[in-house]
Amino acid sequence: ALAALLAAQSGADVRREESNDLLELRYGWPAAVEAEPALRARLEADMRQNLESARSVAGMGRELDRRTGAVAQSARPVIEIIWEVAGSTPRLISLFARNRGTDGGTTTVQYLPMLWDRTAGIDLSMHTLISDSAAERLQARFCIAYDAAGNRQTCPSLEEGVLAPGDADGTGRLDTLRVITEPQRAEPGPGDIVELRFEPGDL
Repeated sequence: ALAALLAAQSGADVRREESNDLLELRYGWPAAVEAEPALRARLEADMRQNLESARSVAGMGRELDRRTGAVAQSARPVIEIIWEVAGSTPRLISLFARNRGTDGGTTTVQYLPMLWDRTAGIDLSMHTLISDSAAERLQARFCIAYDAAGNRQTCPSLEEGVLAPGDADGTGRLDTLRVITEPQRAEPGPGDIVELRFEPGDL
């Protein structure tokens, strides 16, 4: 059964895990989410979806091994998704997670941003908060930082990356934008993650 760990303490981060003969799943979110019932429900639904999907895939793999007579892998698939707060304002809370999976010695990573509107109770796209003119300015600054990181490839469009805003100085406003250009790499290379400072007029 899916067990809640560390959730009993008031104000504690929430960690939940399932461990059985098919897989291991670890999922968590920060204590700040507990103050947002709609956001908590959203993450709980995502956790259940990931668990059901992982169970299905692992079960099909086990059944294929049985039918073909293959020796089942000794290591179970491990999936870990731990959310953290990247920034927070009175209206918005920005979350970020790495979905790290290990299966048969192969590790994959998916970067997951979430920009939650506390008032509307919905997940927003970062692109909806940036005007066309601001997007052009951010794109220009991003390409400068991307090239400065030693990349020899053509600078990608911001629309192709994963965008995660943050509050670097803890002042209660979104002041940075983390851009992830290679979201499938287990270990980020130069320029795979670029952080930009928002300037007046960007938001």
